[in-house]
Amino acid sequence: MKPTLEQRFWSKVDRRGPHECWPWKGEITHKGYGRFRVGKKNLAAHRLARELTGNPIPHGLVARHTCHVRACVNPNHILHGTHQDNMDDMVNAGHSTRGTRNASAKLQDLDIRIIRLAAKNGSPRTTIAAAFDIHPSTVSKITTRKKWGWLD
Repeated sequence: MKPTLEQRFWSKVDRRGPHECWPWKGEITHKGYGRFRVGKKNLAAHRLARELTGNPIPHGLVARHTCHVRACVNPNHILHGTHQDNMDDMVNAGHSTRGTRNASAKLQDLDIRIIRLAAKNGSPRTTIAAAFDIHPSTVSKITTRKKWGWLD
């Protein structure tokens, strides 16, 4: 007898206690999320776990891991929310690569403070940009806090 979709799915989960992570034992994407094939479609395992337990993620919203473990499929660890909620979770957990944590960051925290001070004191964007080898539009984004907005 052919196993049901639910049987196939749960056979790929290391089910542990209700508050522990349940690691996905099946295929993992390059970003670390579980993937489960249904017919010709690949589905996100953590989203499917919610669906199979009667709590699907509403259309247009994302699945957010409260445990911050991408391969976890414990439905108790997965909430729904907006993309911004998910990004806020990532920042609050210290998992973002913003600012100097980004390997390709050209500027340091002190540079940002100097740029903002120079702009506040009337220095032209082009002059500031040349001093830091950045584009004038980047200076504008820094001074309006569209970039590095979290930094005082």
